[in-house]
Amino acid sequence: MARLTVDLELEQVRAIVRDLDRTLDPVGFARLHGSSGVNDVYRIDLAGAENPLVLKIYGDEPAWSVAKEALVAGWIGERAGIPIPRWLQVDERRACIPFRFALTTWLPGVTVRSLIGVPRIDVAYRQMGMLLRRLHAIPMSAYGYIVGDGIVRPQPSNAEYMRTAFEQAFRQFRESGGDSALAQRLEQRAQSRFDLLPYSDGPILCHDDFQQGNVLARRDKTGDLYLSALIEIGLALFLVTIVVNAAARLMVWAVTRNAPARVH
Repeated sequence: MARLTVDLELEQVRAIVRDLDRTLDPVGFARLHGSSGVNDVYRIDLAGAENPLVLKIYGDEPAWSVAKEALVAGWIGERAGIPIPRWLQVDERRACIPFRFALTTWLPGVTVRSLIGVPRIDVAYRQMGMLLRRLHAIPMSAYGYIVGDGIVRPQPSNAEYMRTAFEQAFRQFRESGGDSALAQRLEQRAQSRFDLLPYSDGPILCHDDFQQGNVLARRDKTGDLYLSALIEIGLALFLVTIVVNAAARLMVWAVTRNAPARVH
């Protein structure tokens, strides 16, 4: 999916912010080029001693994307162990600009991706692994994909969820013109291991896009890196523990070999 790019004027930004709080006075804004995802993201600077805001602009699809980020942020709360943006306003009216948008708090730091190659980057990656483990410790009530109002077609067990997921994947493969014989062989191979699907500790929150562009870092007084914020949570879903912990293991494996992992 192509990244959305929107040309804004300061007066449009002022209208957006003043709709949230008429006492706030935007004096400038700048695109955050280091941010991840397909949305257009801006930092908004305010007059006085007010902390900046972040404006996230969304395309038309998927329709639930704006509400979903706010929903998942509320679920995570303080359990990430590091700050996450606080959603201040979700607006889908297209009154100020012809796009849906959200206003959130701004958090300091630079993306870990921008620090690849700097000394002691392994410290940030180890902290990312610990952050991922904390996120994957958040229990949920059912298996399934999250949309704006919760889980769509929730499944009570991992076996039911994974069977449905495999069926959908192979159906899409065939509908996209994939080789039918190959699809049949792959499907048979997968089905031969379905006896493993019931083994699950239960559904948990899965970030599903945990990578360097979605985590911010800063340096402390001694110059060491530390994670300062988790800024992208829009692709979360519910999965079985054994699947999502594989991402954490990949990150640890890469760090021990001085090769930053690319977990997508």
